[in-house]
Amino acid sequence: MNISVLPADRFRGTGCIPRLALPLFIASLLLAGCGERRAGQPRRVSAPPSDTFSIAFYNVENLFDNEFDGDEYVEFRPNATNWNREMHSRKFDNIASAIAAMNASIVSLCEVEDRDALYQLQKKLAEKGVRYKYRAIVGTPASSNTHPAILSRFPVERSTAHAVAIADGFPTRAILEAQFDIDGRPLTLFVNHWPSKHHPESYRMAAAKTLISRLAQLPRGTDYCIAGDLNSDYDEFSTFTTFGHNDTRDGTGINHCLGTIRTAGAVQMRPRTEREVIAAPFPSHYDLWLELDEKERMSYFYQGNRQTPDHILLPPALYDQTGISYLDNSFRAFTWAGKLLSHGKPARWKIRHQGGKKYHVGKGYSDHLPLIAHFTTGPFCFDTVSSGGRDTLSDDTMSMDGWFEYHTDGWIACGNGITLERDTLEPKAGRFALHVATRAQKKTGTVAKTVVRPSDRKNNGAVTFYLRGSGSICFRTRALTGKWRYHIPVDGASSGRAKYVPMEFPAWQSVTLNPSVPPEAPVELELRTGKDAPLDLRIDR
Repeated sequence: MNISVLPADRFRGTGCIPRLALPLFIASLLLAGCGERRAGQPRRVSAPPSDTFSIAFYNVENLFDNEFDGDEYVEFRPNATNWNREMHSRKFDNIASAIAAMNASIVSLCEVEDRDALYQLQKKLAEKGVRYKYRAIVGTPASSNTHPAILSRFPVERSTAHAVAIADGFPTRAILEAQFDIDGRPLTLFVNHWPSKHHPESYRMAAAKTLISRLAQLPRGTDYCIAGDLNSDYDEFSTFTTFGHNDTRDGTGINHCLGTIRTAGAVQMRPRTEREVIAAPFPSHYDLWLELDEKERMSYFYQGNRQTPDHILLPPALYDQTGISYLDNSFRAFTWAGKLLSHGKPARWKIRHQGGKKYHVGKGYSDHLPLIAHFTTGPFCFDTVSSGGRDTLSDDTMSMDGWFEYHTDGWIACGNGITLERDTLEPKAGRFALHVATRAQKKTGTVAKTVVRPSDRKNNGAVTFYLRGSGSICFRTRALTGKWRYHIPVDGASSGRAKYVPMEFPAWQSVTLNPSVPPEAPVELELRTGKDAPLDLRIDR
């Protein structure tokens, strides 16, 4: 498979910037001593590293040029609708503006049509005074309408592409591998765009296995970074069964294959901490989403669910004292001071539907937020600044009893305007409960759902939990296929028809549901609300 790696010779100016000094005032916020963090301990600020640089990832949502090649989506075929020179210029200008605002040293991308589209983006950035001298993109033969790509200020020493083979022959995007010279130090970057969630987990598992196979060939201690749209959340293992993607016997590409979660021993499955990644055997990766507070973990929004399909994953080698190192707690989802958001969601490129066709409005950016993280050529140091994300994964919570200590345990929202999050307001057990809330709805419907594993069913298959709060609710259960049974939380009665009962639980109330499902089978469980009644409910073990 061919790769296009082309220096932009016509671009004159700053070119490659091998040294990006971090201002001392920023370093004082990000850096600290290399010792253990302890609550209440004064922060010890070390000297700033001599060299820093940044890596960004951005799903630019269908960045097509204005030439007809035959592989475009219909709405991006010149003159098929209103995709013309003006709309093309607006789209590229908006994406370039967002990338220019990030000003990352290396920008990894996905959903770029081809080398011409990448060159046009590179040129648009140069017009804004932001120059990337090097670029790389997967070339022919094409396996998709769009491809992973890279823009860089550092030299691309070598690039290659790794084709992903899926059992049924489904064509999918290759993984782009690029090797950089970072001021004399080598770094390898893998840019991914895994199959979408229109497909089951086995498709994404195939991409993960392709990546792991290549990583296993790298010399021990190689500095590399994984970036891309993996179409998987950082806690995918918790929710992929509820979404109906589990065809891999409970294994996920991102969590199990890439080793971002801890599964050994009696400890409940949960994401690995940085220190656990450093000590764990291959494969082991730290997902930088864990550095952020849970409410900040979002680069995509789907049916009321804040999602994290985009990732920057790091191996143990970026936490050592040699070569390239990660700058601890420097990761973030880039919103450009809110410009890339619309009503709390990514401000995507707007398209309106009219007469069975799609027309471009000429506003917006992408349906994904870009990510950015910083790195240094100095040794790695733990940041002693406390992080809400990392605190929730501390050793103090490992022995806590509760369903929601590390994730939402499979619950997903079933519509917009629904609050579904872990909550610390007087949980029944452990440190967290699940908070579900919504305004009064105009009609009855499902608010949230999960799949209860057989191991969580007690007393001959019963589903038992605690409730606290208020609302007009009922639950319903069934096997993963079959007819629903409706349950009234007050008395546990069930029937084939829904009945919504207004209720208020100021204190935790035990609830037991008896599904008509064999005890050894999983149970699909839904929380439903009646119309014209707000819901504010907490669920715990």
